[in-house]
Amino acid sequence: MNSSQPQSVWSVCILARAAVLGAFLAALAGPAAAASNGLDVSVGSKLIFAAYGDTRPSFYPFGDQAKHLALTKAIQQFDSRNAGELDLVLVTGDLIFADVPGTDRDWKPAWEALANMRSGSHPLYVYPALGNHELLGLSDNTGDPDTDKLIRALWQWGGSSVSIQAERPLEPMVLAQMTHLSQLYPLLSRQLPSDLTEFDLRVLWIQLASDAVGRLPEPDRQALEKARRDARMQLRLALVKGTRVDVLARNLASGQPRTILETLHAVDEAAKAANPSSPLALLARDAMARLGDPATPEFKLLARALQPTLSHLKALQALTFQTSGEEHERRWLQEVSAAPDKAAVKSWGTFREHLLKKLGSYLQDTTSLAGQPTLTPGWTGPTWYYTDRLIPGGGGKAVRFIAANSNLSTIVSTPNTPAALDQEAFLVEAIRSAGGPVVLFDHHPPVSIGSHGGSFNPMTDLISAFREMLYKRVFPKLSAEEQKRIWTIITGHDHDYERMVDRTRGTALLVSGGGGVPLKTKRLPPDQIGAYLTRAGQIMGATLDSHPIWYKPYNFIACEVTPGKMEFRVYGLCEPGSHTMDDPDFQRQLPSAIDAELADDSKLIDHFTIQEDAAGTRTVTDASAAGCQ
Repeated sequence: MNSSQPQSVWSVCILARAAVLGAFLAALAGPAAAASNGLDVSVGSKLIFAAYGDTRPSFYPFGDQAKHLALTKAIQQFDSRNAGELDLVLVTGDLIFADVPGTDRDWKPAWEALANMRSGSHPLYVYPALGNHELLGLSDNTGDPDTDKLIRALWQWGGSSVSIQAERPLEPMVLAQMTHLSQLYPLLSRQLPSDLTEFDLRVLWIQLASDAVGRLPEPDRQALEKARRDARMQLRLALVKGTRVDVLARNLASGQPRTILETLHAVDEAAKAANPSSPLALLARDAMARLGDPATPEFKLLARALQPTLSHLKALQALTFQTSGEEHERRWLQEVSAAPDKAAVKSWGTFREHLLKKLGSYLQDTTSLAGQPTLTPGWTGPTWYYTDRLIPGGGGKAVRFIAANSNLSTIVSTPNTPAALDQEAFLVEAIRSAGGPVVLFDHHPPVSIGSHGGSFNPMTDLISAFREMLYKRVFPKLSAEEQKRIWTIITGHDHDYERMVDRTRGTALLVSGGGGVPLKTKRLPPDQIGAYLTRAGQIMGATLDSHPIWYKPYNFIACEVTPGKMEFRVYGLCEPGSHTMDDPDFQRQLPSAIDAELADDSKLIDHFTIQEDAAGTRTVTDASAAGCQ
C-alpha cells in the first residue's frame, strides 16, 4: 500500500496539471472572431489600446511569471474602469527565457498570463511580436557528460513525463531548500565558480525551490522539520556537555545531503539570534566558522556531502549563462548571418506553434495573415502582420497596428528563399497603404539609453540592426509624408520605460520593457547620452530630444485614440533596486496602483499626447505625471 502511494500522488498531480493547462488554453483561444481580412475592425465608442513587453521569469531560467499575471490583472482592471472599451493589447516579445528542447515548460506560465486577459466577461485581444528570447535554444553540450546529463534533467523538471518524475533526478526535497545556499554562501563560496555572486545564487535557485516545495509529500516535509529540531537540540546538548566545536561541526556536516542544508540553516539562524552574545549564538557562530574554513576536515566533509547539490547548481548556471548579458544577441545574430533561411524558418515555427495556434483564430481572422495558409505544414510564412481599428468619429479612418520582427532585421531578402518573404517590402507597403495613423510595435527599439542601448554595430546589436533596417532601407522607399504616418513605435528589450521623440516626424519612440522581468539600469552615463542620440538621429534622419524620459518601473502603456490625437498614460510600479523578487505583495501592489491612479494622478508614471493640427503638423506634449524617483 505504502509503496504505491507516491505513484498515485504523481498520477493525480499530472492529471490535475493537465486539467489546469487545458482550462487556461481554452481561455487563451477565447471566442472566435468574425473574419475581416485585417481591415477596419469596428470598435465601440472609444479606441483604446495597451502595450507592454519583457515578461519572462524573474528567476532564470524556468520560474513562474507572477509579475506578468499581476500586470494582466492590472490591464483588466484598467479595461473595466474604461467600461470594457480596451480594444487590443500589443505584446512586444520576450515572453519566455528560452525555447527548451523537448518541452514547453517555459511557455506554460506565459500562456497562462495571456489566457488571463482572454478570460472574463470582456476577453481582450492580444497581438504579439517575437522577442529574441523566444528564438534562443538552450544547449546541453558543455563538454562535461555529467553536467550535460543534469542539464537535460533540468529541462524536464516540471514536465509531464512520468518516467522523469519517477526518477526524481533533482531530489525535490533538496531543491526545496536551495534558497538556504544564498544565506550560507560564504560557507560554500570556494566550491562554486568565482564569478557567481550571492544574488546570482539566490536567483538561480529560488524558482527551483518554488517548483519543488509544492511537490514534497508530507513525510518529506516532516523529515525537514525534524532536521531543524535535531539541529537545535544538537546545539543545546553541545552547550550543556561542553562538546568541542570541531566535534559539533563534524556532527552537523554528517547525515544525508537532503537534511544537511536544513541543519545548517537552523544553526545559521541560531548564530544570528536576537541576542548575539548569548552562549548558544556564540557556539553556533564558532561551528559555522569551522564549517566555512577550507583548512578544516569538517569543511571537506561538508563539501563532499553537498557535491551533488553543487553539481546541480553548476549545471543550472551553465544554462543561465548561455543567455546572459549580450551573449544571447550575438549568438542569434551569428545564426541569422550563417543561415538566414533557416533562421527565418525557425522564427516562423516559433511564432506559429507558440503564439498563432495558442492565441486563437482572431489572429488569423483580424490581421493581414487572413487568407494565408498560416497553419499549413511546411509553409514558412511571415512573422510580421498588421491589424486595423476604426477611429470613432474619425470619418472612416483607422489606426494600423503593424507587428514587425526585429530579430530578422539583418536579413536581406534573396529570391526563392523563405527570407524572400521580405519584411522590408511588407513594411513599405503596410505603411504606404495605411489610411490613418500607424502604430509600429516590435521587440527592439531603434534607439535606447537603457542597458542594451548605446551601440552602432548592426552585426552585433539588434537595436542597431533594427534602426538600420527601418531608417536606411525602409524609409528611403517612402515619401516624407508616408514616413510621418508612424505616430509611435512601441518596443521592449530594455527592462525599463523610455520615451524619446523624433521631432522631425512627430513620432514618439517608446520602450515598455517592464512586464515582469528583472529591471535594469542605464548603460550610458549622463554625459554620453546627448552624443549617442545625436549620432543615432543622424542615421535616422531625425532630431531626437537630448533629454529623453527614462524610468525604472514595472509598467504597461495605455493609449486612447481620437481624431487627430493619441493620449498616452503609463501605469505601473517604480522599483528602486536592480532586481525585485516575485514577492506576494507585488500582485496586490500593481493592480492597486492602477486603481489608485484613476482617482489620483500622482500614481501615473508618464502622461503625454501626440496631436496633429489641420495643417498636418504633429506635436508631442507632456501632461502631469509623477514619474519615478
